[in-house]
Amino acid sequence: MNFKKRTLIALQGIPGAGKSTVAKQLVAASNPGSAAVVSADDYHMENGVYNYKTEKAGDAHGQCLRAAINLLADSRGYADLVIVDNTNTTVAEVAPYIAVAEAYGWDARILKIPCDWETAAKRTIHGVPSKVVLLLHQRLDKFLFEAPTRWKYNTWTGDIECLTNAEETALRTSAALRHLRVLTDFAYKQGFHELGYDPVGELAERLNLPSPPSED
Repeated sequence: MNFKKRTLIALQGIPGAGKSTVAKQLVAASNPGSAAVVSADDYHMENGVYNYKTEKAGDAHGQCLRAAINLLADSRGYADLVIVDNTNTTVAEVAPYIAVAEAYGWDARILKIPCDWETAAKRTIHGVPSKVVLLLHQRLDKFLFEAPTRWKYNTWTGDIECLTNAEETALRTSAALRHLRVLTDFAYKQGFHELGYDPVGELAERLNLPSPPSED
């Protein structure tokens, strides 16, 4: 797996989606020793056992970000690929990693690991309550409509080759979403939703894009 420049990939997905499995596949497809994975989950490991504590969440993400910064700032080239294995369901969670990567001249992209929330809730190994998995899934529905359109974004297809066309796909998706945002504002101002007509959702379906989040 070769990229044009040193690359940060922020995995995105709800608990149980399979992010850690994908991270291992990406590492295995890289040159030996050239890929590194950072994760907030590492902070919650105690003697090999995962022990999540809500009050420690901030410290965990802080440690994860510092680990990523150390790798991104290393001009000696220890790692050519840095993988952030967190849920990354909001713009606020992803933005620091992308900002630091860009500041040090790295390419940065988001790779969504799709999974329906019911399946994910059943197979998550960290005991995350189903209602929390559902909440995070709902956040993902809004992510693309809140993220900067310049961010590179792709969806995992089960094949590492999907990353080869990530930039082109991301640019096309961003352009379509930009127009979709404008149409969303227009449709709501015109009251189409009150008439039971959803022209924006219909367009999103035709373009194979997520429908705009509801205003509720």
